[in-house]
Amino acid sequence: MTQMLPGDFYLTRIGGATGVFVTLSQWAIGDLSRYSHAGIYLGDYKGDGIDYVAEAMPGGLQINPLTKYHGKELVHSDFQLSDGTRGDIVRLAASMEGTPYSYLGYLYLGLTSFNHCPQWIKNKVSSSNALFCSQFVDYVYSKSGVELFTDDRLYLDVTPGDLARLVAEH
Repeated sequence: MTQMLPGDFYLTRIGGATGVFVTLSQWAIGDLSRYSHAGIYLGDYKGDGIDYVAEAMPGGLQINPLTKYHGKELVHSDFQLSDGTRGDIVRLAASMEGTPYSYLGYLYLGLTSFNHCPQWIKNKVSSSNALFCSQFVDYVYSKSGVELFTDDRLYLDVTPGDLARLVAEH
């Protein structure tokens, strides 16, 4: 795999209650993956010599130093993106700091996978600015002009497993 560039998304495993919850949720909808978390690599976008990532976390979207993942398995996308597109991805991702976490998004995905999602839940999730990690990645890429999926899915319908399959296929 190539070196991570600003604007690439990454995948990793997270522990704790959230990691267990995400893994079990992915298993329940038939999308079990070794990866339970996704985010966007920002690089040294502040110019302070520190590499950062943007990631949706239970407390809201955070900008954290990449060193947070030192020693952990991390895979990343290596799509051919223009410098302009990479810059757009980084700017948008960084601007979303504080975006609420979407717990309801998990319920939406679960019910959708079993074809039992009431329209009001879909409406609530899609009208909210709350996102979980893989939704955040697909949302930012889409708003930056990069469609990761060609099956007309909404950013609401993306799991870490979906992103992992993109990386593996590429």
